[in-house]
Amino acid sequence: MAVQREAWPQRYQIRIRGRLGQTMCSAFPALRAQAEGGDTVLTGVLADPAALYGVLAEAQPTRSASACVSGPGIPDAVRQAAG
Repeated sequence: MAVQREAWPQRYQIRIRGRLGQTMCSAFPALRAQAEGGDTVLTGVLADPAALYGVLAEAQPTRSASACVSGPGIPDAVRQAAG
């Protein structure tokens, strides 16, 4: 059985609990940051899974809460890393 791979680049939305400041938002130049309620939502196109992992790695140390990732074909490992 062949495994179907998702095509990249893909568009993602990453919701981070809490508001990120301008300096932290500038760490994600490929993504648009927008405040929604008490959260920060990063939206944009990421080139490949490594770029998605990179954003999550940068975002997680900034907040004790987890991030929520939405987009097509999210690998299970990314779901676990974000949760």
